[in-house]
Amino acid sequence: MIYIVGLGYTKKEYTDGIKELFDKYPVYVRSDWHPIINELGFKYKSFDYIYDSKDTFDEVYNEIVSILLELSKKETIVYVVMGNAYVAEKTVELLIDKTETKVINSLSFVEKIINELGINPIDGLQIVDGLSDFSIDVKSNIIIAQVYSRSRASEVKLKLLEYFNDDTNIKILDSIGVEGKQKIIDCKLYQLDRADNFDHLTSVYIPKTDNRKYTINDIKYKKDDKCNYIDEDAISEKLYEILCTIECHKNMGYYDLSDIFKKIITKMWIVNLFEGFFQKTLEI
Repeated sequence: MIYIVGLGYTKKEYTDGIKELFDKYPVYVRSDWHPIINELGFKYKSFDYIYDSKDTFDEVYNEIVSILLELSKKETIVYVVMGNAYVAEKTVELLIDKTETKVINSLSFVEKIINELGINPIDGLQIVDGLSDFSIDVKSNIIIAQVYSRSRASEVKLKLLEYFNDDTNIKILDSIGVEGKQKIIDCKLYQLDRADNFDHLTSVYIPKTDNRKYTINDIKYKKDDKCNYIDEDAISEKLYEILCTIECHKNMGYYDLSDIFKKIITKMWIVNLFEGFFQKTLEI
C-alpha cells in the first residue's frame, strides 16, 4: 500500500492527518526542492539523486516508481509530491496504474495561479507540460508548467513563436502561492529566456490574445449558393508570408513561377471553374 500525499505549497496544508501518516510510515519524497518541506521537520528520503543519474525525465520517473513498488511490497509507505498529486505528476499516474494507492491531496499550482491572476477557467484555460511536445489552443488562456531552466524556456519560446508574434505579452510566474518567494514578471514573448528566476516552480502564462499568427486552421468557410468564401482577414497574413518566400526563392533561381502556378491549378481542379481566367497561365 502506498499513501500518495500532495503536500501543497504552504504550511497551512500540512494537516494533522498528514502528520500522523508521516509519523507512522516511512516517507519518500520525489524531490526535496519544495518550498516548505525542510521547515516541517519530518523524516524522509529523497529521490533527487536519481535525477543526476538518468538522461531523461521518463527514465527518472520509471526508476522512482520501480523503487517505490519494491518498497511497498515489504510495508506500507508514504510518497510525497508537491501541490496536487493529480496535476503534472507522472510518477503518481504510473503508481495508480500499478498498485494499491490512496491519495491525500492539497491545492495545485493551477489553483494558485487562477487565484493570483484572477483567471476565469470557463473563458478557456489550457494547461500544458513544458517538458512535452505540446500544441497550443490560441483561443484560450494558457499556463505552461515546468519551465525549470533558461534552456527549457528557450525551447518553450520557440514553440510559442509558431503561434504568437514575438511582442506578445506574457507573464513569468515563479513560486506562485509561496509566501515570501512569489514573483510575477511581465514581459514580451521574445524576452522569455532572458529572465534569471527559472526553477522547478516556474510557469509561463499567456493570456488570450489576438496578437498571434494565423494558420490554415483559422481559415473559415461560409457557404452561399455559388461557392465557398474564405475569410480574407484570416488568410491574408499567411498568404503574404508564403508569397514573400516564393518571391525570394524565385529571385535566387530555385524555380520558375509559371511551373508553380500550373501545379497549383492542376491540383485544385480549378481550371473548370475559372477556365477563361487561367487559360493564359496554363499556356505559359
